[in-house]
Amino acid sequence: MPESFAIASYAWGSSSQADTKRRAQTTKENIGCRMASGIEVTGLPKTIQDLIEVTRQIGHRYLWLDAFCIVQNDNDDETINLTQ
Repeated sequence: MPESFAIASYAWGSSSQADTKRRAQTTKENIGCRMASGIEVTGLPKTIQDLIEVTRQIGHRYLWLDAFCIVQNDNDDETINLTQ
């Protein structure tokens, strides 16, 4: 049986967080590393860290976030994922 996962909707906030948002997104350039090594939680915005903690507390192992699970600079990947 497949494991269940949580899905979260969130807002990035002010435009001053643009660099943080850019670093957090999965792109064509960093997807290989992310698939091999994962994403370092300590470098993520507090909002995302909190979402990860709540996901664990409610008993889920996985959290689906569009910025991480959709390759942001790949239109085909966005189309596939956003229509599911």
